[in-house]
This record gives sequence, structure tokens and C-alpha cells, in this order.
Amino acid sequence: MKERSENDPWFERLSEHLDGELDSRESALLTAHLEQCDACRAELVALRTLVTAASALPDWAPARDLWPAVEACLTSGSRRAPRSRVGPLVALAAAALLVAFLVDRFVGGSVAPPATERFVLLLHEPAELLASADASEIEAVVERYREWGRAWGAKGNVEGGEKLADGEGFVVRPGDGPEALDTRGGIGGFFLIRADDYEQALVIARSHPHLDLGGWIEVRRIEET
Repeated sequence: MKERSENDPWFERLSEHLDGELDSRESALLTAHLEQCDACRAELVALRTLVTAASALPDWAPARDLWPAVEACLTSGSRRAPRSRVGPLVALAAAALLVAFLVDRFVGGSVAPPATERFVLLLHEPAELLASADASEIEAVVERYREWGRAWGAKGNVEGGEKLADGEGFVVRPGDGPEALDTRGGIGGFFLIRADDYEQALVIARSHPHLDLGGWIEVRRIEET
């Protein structure tokens, strides 16, 4: 059997054959070539497998219109990109599989892509916050925080958060042992979020129910290294 040579012109045209873009003469020549070339036959099987896998993917609806950004990238600059030799059907299949991988890798099944910047919301609270609240009132507040997290988490903006333990903490400074810290009136918890910029991060922070209770929120961008 004939092995593929580095100058094999048919290898680069397999996707056109799969997409039905070759005329009858070219299709007949390629069919004859496939009978002799193991490499081209194996590549054609791989391409067909890719298309079949892509057709089985669920039909996701995008959370936002991504075309404006794509169009801007395609139309920017004075030189046009060289035309791809990959047929549209195979290119679409490859793109669909890539999207499926990214969705599963980054957002756990959500169709919303993650925002580019990471922020931490530090929840400061006055010492008297919820001082007179009973257990049911505190639970109601906690549930409001959870609902806020679920709502923004569904949009891909909240990555997680924790409430810090009440009572004493410690401050570690150079020298002698740690100093006891009264945490009342300090930071009661935090949330890790994603946002496109500070403006969006502030919008997310302003929607937090912590502000309704008399607390305030420090918004800080996490520097990526």
C-alpha cells in the first residue's frame, strides 16, 4: 500500500471531498487515490468521526451575541487572512467540539463564557450588624446571600464565597507572638467573582443584600500572574 508523501495534494483536499465540493472528475481521481493511500484513508475516517461527534452535540443557545466581537476581529487590520483549505462542514464540526470542551472546562455546563477579570468582594460589617436578630432572621439573611450567589453564579460571575467565623482572630506581625483580633466590625466574609472590568464588578457588588443590612463592600481586583 502507498504511504502518504509530503507533497500529496489529495491529503489537503479530503475535507472538500467530505463536504461534496469536488467536481465529478476530481471526486473520481480522489476515490482512486484513496484505494492506494493508507494515510489519506485514515485521515478521512478521522474527519468523518469528527463530523459525527459534532452532530451529536446539544443545540446550545448563546447567553449573549458574540458576533460583534468576532466581526470586529475579522474586519480589523488591512490584510485579509489567507483562506482556509478546510471545508466548511469540517470547520464547523471542529468549532462545535472546541466550544463543547471550553464550556465543560470553564463554566461547568453553563453557556456563558467566563469574564476576563477576577475580583474579591470583602464584606465589611458594623459591630451591631444583626446583633439583635434571632436565629430565623439570621437564616433569612443567609438565604438572601445564597440567592444572590446563585443568581450571579448562573451568569458565570460568582465563583464562590465564604462567611468568616465570628469571634476572635489573630494578627501576625514581625517579632513576638500573634495578637488577638476582635473581628466584630471587621470583614465578615468574602465572594470571589469574575467581571469584564471594575464597572461591572461594582454593579455586581451594589446588588448584594449586604448593603441593605448596613454593611459595606470592598471591591478589589485580583492581579493575575
